[in-house]
Amino acid sequence: MNRIFMGLLGLLLVGCQQTVVTPGPLPQLRESALGQTLNLSGQVEDWPAGLTAEIVLERYAAPQTVIGSVSDAGAFRVSTTAPLPLQRTAVSALLGPVGPENGCAGQDLQLSDAAVRAFELPTLRLIRQGPASASLRPQLSPPVRVPELRRQAGNSEVRALYVDRDLRVVGTQVCSGQSVVTGTRWQRATSINVQLRAGWNLITVTSEVVSGQDRTDADRLTVQGGDPVVGTVWTYNGVPLDR
Repeated sequence: MNRIFMGLLGLLLVGCQQTVVTPGPLPQLRESALGQTLNLSGQVEDWPAGLTAEIVLERYAAPQTVIGSVSDAGAFRVSTTAPLPLQRTAVSALLGPVGPENGCAGQDLQLSDAAVRAFELPTLRLIRQGPASASLRPQLSPPVRVPELRRQAGNSEVRALYVDRDLRVVGTQVCSGQSVVTGTRWQRATSINVQLRAGWNLITVTSEVVSGQDRTDADRLTVQGGDPVVGTVWTYNGVPLDR
């Protein structure tokens, strides 16, 4: 009996040592509606001189949809209307609750319209300019890194999101799970306060790593509209271009 009691006590102590991540305060409400056409332009901070590229919606889609280009001096321009078909729902992506079967629980998260459809453009994906290859590289697991541009400053990143109707999302959600590859547990707490308008919008995602214990990776995300981060720059991840 004593051995059983000590075993239960040991399990309780281990459980108490596990990382518990809680959501941060709700961010300030900001709007940044861009309209039905996504028009972006800028300068890539670390672009290799003399290199040119095309910007595509989906790198390995068939056919590829080119939405912009990068000049040999690193200046880029993007213009695209709503992607068709819409490829992701907001409720299963960054801006909404996922069911308990996926390790997430909405705590006080409220969506003004749960039927909204959305497409997220977190990065600008690149391919080399020129005739398209006859074959596409297969999807690998885990996925390989692809050439892309990101707009970021410190631990904040700016993304573009298309929604097919106005949407307000406010509240928090907590997710947890375990990697089937490494066995590492993970936790994520997200605080969201956004007002999206039908069409393209900018959102800023700020990530804060929380110290983990017992092989648990934990972080907090703060999601709000617009680009409130001063000095946000476009960078190239350096992966070589190909078709």
